[in-house]
Amino acid sequence: MNPFRLGRLHAAMQQAGADALIASSVENVYYATGFYSRSKKMVASVKVFALIAPDTQDVWLALPVCDLPTAREAGVDMARVIPYGTFYFAYAADQTGFSADIETAAAKSVPDAAQALAKLIASAAPKAKKVALDYAGLDGDFLITVLRMLPRYEFSNGLPQFQYARMVKEESETAALERAAQIAEDAVQATFQKLYAGISEREAAALYTQEITAHGAEPTFAVFTFGKRAAFVDTSNSAVNRLHCGDMIRADVGCGVEGYQADMSRSAALQKADPYMLQVYNAMREGQLAAIEAAAPGMPFSELYSLAMDKAHACGAPQYKRTHCGHSLGLNISEPPNIRPDCASLLEENMVLCVETPYYEIGWGGVQVEDTILITKQGCRLLTKTDSQFVII
Repeated sequence: MNPFRLGRLHAAMQQAGADALIASSVENVYYATGFYSRSKKMVASVKVFALIAPDTQDVWLALPVCDLPTAREAGVDMARVIPYGTFYFAYAADQTGFSADIETAAAKSVPDAAQALAKLIASAAPKAKKVALDYAGLDGDFLITVLRMLPRYEFSNGLPQFQYARMVKEESETAALERAAQIAEDAVQATFQKLYAGISEREAAALYTQEITAHGAEPTFAVFTFGKRAAFVDTSNSAVNRLHCGDMIRADVGCGVEGYQADMSRSAALQKADPYMLQVYNAMREGQLAAIEAAAPGMPFSELYSLAMDKAHACGAPQYKRTHCGHSLGLNISEPPNIRPDCASLLEENMVLCVETPYYEIGWGGVQVEDTILITKQGCRLLTKTDSQFVII
């Protein structure tokens, strides 16, 4: 277990007054163990759990039998794994002991996820009374079953504890986030240079996806909208909306590196841009830059919001309204705290944020600029490196 992450989780557990802290989402289990359950990511009904106890450095796992090889490959100690369900593997003899480890673990499988969770708590935290259980990866029916089956425990939602632990990043997390950011922004610039009159949004997104996969990143999302559709938020890419001379282009994209996410945006136009397009974009960019330049430890998230909004209003977009101007970033594309007017949380060193000022005007279009920053001792450092000026292709 990573010592920094374990320390953050223990601190969060202590703040909650819990005797055990249990992850249930793919991302929280990965954060605690280094094991990423693709089966849980693909099928919501699959359950995985990672338990952290306060008086030990050990982390225990409960997972479906089909996930055993992946967990073993990730370095998980099979002696601290509670498998559940039925899955049929054949086992070949090998010199490494890998096959034997999986066979031995699978033979100890319990019938279902609820029983696996019960055994997990009993094995890893036998004296626990107060259990902070991350509800994020659970459905209501399963949670009701667990509460009825395990009345001896006082359960609370442990999701806030994982959110707290994950807010501040360690070096390997920051490195993965920076790599993802740079792949995404390079792919956007390369895609812009390949756009032409007549290309569809879907074809543009496909070009972007080719770029990121060529550089080793995992596709997550790619929104390329043209003209009036640039006002469509988090939409699907149209196969019929095609790029024309003078159209605005709004690219809002991401990718993943070792589970850590990129989320950035750039705006452009084909061959020419009208004055209003440039006026609005420049106002958005000035607002975003004002927030980035001021970001430093101890500053409230709400103050970043005010700086971005006030500057955008003063620089040519007095009509601009927005509920937030960014969010934290990590294993999820959007994590708390958010850059909102009602967020009293303070910036801390080694937080990673996306700072954004998108503008959407139905019937006209939209523009967006979004960059990723790392909070440092003295201020912040941009993880996205490319110029955010409006691009004329």
